[in-house]
Amino acid sequence: MFVGATACIGNLTPSQRAQDAAIDLTTAARFGRMDIAIERVSRDDRERFVQQHAAWGGAIRIVDCDMLGLKITDKDHAQAVVSVSWHRVDESEMRMTQIVQHWKDHRGAWLLESEERAAGDVGLLGEAATVMRPHSQSFQFESITIR
Repeated sequence: MFVGATACIGNLTPSQRAQDAAIDLTTAARFGRMDIAIERVSRDDRERFVQQHAAWGGAIRIVDCDMLGLKITDKDHAQAVVSVSWHRVDESEMRMTQIVQHWKDHRGAWLLESEERAAGDVGLLGEAATVMRPHSQSFQFESITIR
């Protein structure tokens, strides 16, 4: 039975292997398992990856991650788009950010080469963001009467 499972794994297409790598990294990072996620990152990008994800599981809580798509751009490169739902732990506002990940096939092992924010809220990947907080918890808005 184990031999059969191994044979099936060996028959995966490059696209399937790239998608599996992207899902593995995203799932591990979502649950704070950076030790597992870092194994899917190229050696050249590991330091930057750790810096970009330093707040995950600390100041930033990841609520959900969804793989929106993966495209093989040539035989050794792929691009994945991931949507991340998140919020800062000291506020309740849900945020959404889309990340574009760039992957490279390193002799059968797909590794993340880089990633950047493509759309949505700033601050997920360690970008500098100014957080505006109200001075008090009560708000009074001017009323307008329409007659």
